[in-house]
Amino acid sequence: MRTAILAAFLFASPAPAAAAGADAVGRAGADKLYNDSLYQQAADAYEELLRAGPGDPYLLYNAGNAQFRVKRPGRALLYYARAWRTLPRDADMRYNLDFALKSTGQSLVPEGVPPFLHRLYYSASDREIAALASLAFWALCLLGAGAALRPALKDRLLPAAGAAAALLLFFCAWGAARLSAPLRGAAVVVQHEATLRSGPNETFNAYAALPEGRVVKIIDDSREDFWEVGVQKEGIKGWITRDELERI
Repeated sequence: MRTAILAAFLFASPAPAAAAGADAVGRAGADKLYNDSLYQQAADAYEELLRAGPGDPYLLYNAGNAQFRVKRPGRALLYYARAWRTLPRDADMRYNLDFALKSTGQSLVPEGVPPFLHRLYYSASDREIAALASLAFWALCLLGAGAALRPALKDRLLPAAGAAAALLLFFCAWGAARLSAPLRGAAVVVQHEATLRSGPNETFNAYAALPEGRVVKIIDDSREDFWEVGVQKEGIKGWITRDELERI
């Protein structure tokens, strides 16, 4: 049974080895290491499995649990966030991500937003919203074509076409709003501490240090050595070496 982090930092067993794309034998071995409290070995094993199945949400979730156990909040948060973005309705993934964020002084639910509204806003993944918008678009096209080809059915098809158009607008607006979500276009500090500089090399002044696990918004990732990022909590921006960050 998949585990949710508890306040006392107690974990249940990891997710079952049923995720597509993951090697079943290797997954079972990594799960056994975790269940035997060999957390560093389990973390290494999950890292190896993620190279073959980087998008498997259950594998990401288990890897996050192992990383949290070995006190690597940056990677734990990274893997929880990737897993939750794929399966936003999963209660355990949401809980662990929120717990990991709070342990680093952050929060999944923005201040002033009712939790139930946040859950409703994330009741579907980005892919699901795109799929629903596509279905609404094709329904609109078919209904419009039917009304044009069969004038006798026009009065009956037009209300349905209007409903399809409204749904299309709704899903497009929902998807567009999600483009500005806190974890969209974001990265996580995965080193012990990241230095924020005023320019894209080490000759520029360092004016802030970001702890491991801090989520930042990516502004410019065109360079191979430094990324420009924004730190929303402090309202500042600057440049961090690429090796200190991982994109969510």
